[in-house]
Amino acid sequence: MDKPVLKESLRLLSSLGKITSRSMFGGFGIFIDNTMFALVVQDKLHLRASDDTINLFKEQGFEPYVYKKRGFPVVTKYFAISAECWEEPDSILLQAVIALDVAKKDKEKQDFLNWQKSSITSILNSIFDEDKLNLNILKKSSQYHFEQVDFTFYGETPVYVLRFSPISRGKFTGKLYVDADQMTMIRMEYKNTRPLRDFDLFGLFFKYHQKEVVIQFTKINSGKYSPQYLEISNGYKMGADRSFTLLEKNKHVRGRKKQNELKMALNLQQDQFEKFQMVIFETLPLTQQAYDAVDEKALVVPVNLTQYDPTFWKGHTIIEPNQAIKNFKVSE
Repeated sequence: MDKPVLKESLRLLSSLGKITSRSMFGGFGIFIDNTMFALVVQDKLHLRASDDTINLFKEQGFEPYVYKKRGFPVVTKYFAISAECWEEPDSILLQAVIALDVAKKDKEKQDFLNWQKSSITSILNSIFDEDKLNLNILKKSSQYHFEQVDFTFYGETPVYVLRFSPISRGKFTGKLYVDADQMTMIRMEYKNTRPLRDFDLFGLFFKYHQKEVVIQFTKINSGKYSPQYLEISNGYKMGADRSFTLLEKNKHVRGRKKQNELKMALNLQQDQFEKFQMVIFETLPLTQQAYDAVDEKALVVPVNLTQYDPTFWKGHTIIEPNQAIKNFKVSE
């Protein structure tokens, strides 16, 4: 039974903050402010280690908790506190402080990794999502007028440049760049000519008024084309514009229906602009076996800057920031 050890552990660690527990890994996870830093399982208290503190735990003879997943052993970062340590509760508390700090940093790294994956997945999905990229420009070509405006070369590739503009129900205008040998689209750039959504009811409104897309492909060793660059910009307006009248009924003077009247006008508007950019520097084939063998590690801790720092990304390949980013500064 783990509950006596859990009860004693919660009592000891409660000084670190708002403490809770719930079932985890066949035992009970211990949390401070939704961050798990300890585990009670097999009648032992386990504390979380990091790459920096794992050797310290091993030197003290602490063993990691191992459980089985689909028949295979999984070694966790939670190390069992020896029975001798309970003779000095303060030493456990000190190591628990370190474990909590480690867990908070690991959680921050993992949350940032999950956000990165979610953002990249959303952008990658946009490449193949016809609704988001509005590839109906090609599928519903009857809604557009196409004309060849140039013939040029993209590197050594001969390219037709086509301009398109809306007719009937079309919503976009832009250009297509087509490989003249393979008749393959290698670049597309367009923007809307009218709002994509326009809602207004009882003074509440929402307008999706701006969409600009640039997508470019590059030829890889197989001779096929692969995504190289994607840029999506969206602009929205939303808010409220209406008046109100509040009436207080008269309960005292006969023949007079209202006692007080208050008129108000509500006028709110929010403008939102978002821009996503993706650059693919290299495309390599990846087998299913190699993909399955990938071991994700959350190593990056996000840093909040109060103003643009040109040295922050030194040594990294990045997109040149625009002037608005360079002028960015947080005012206290």
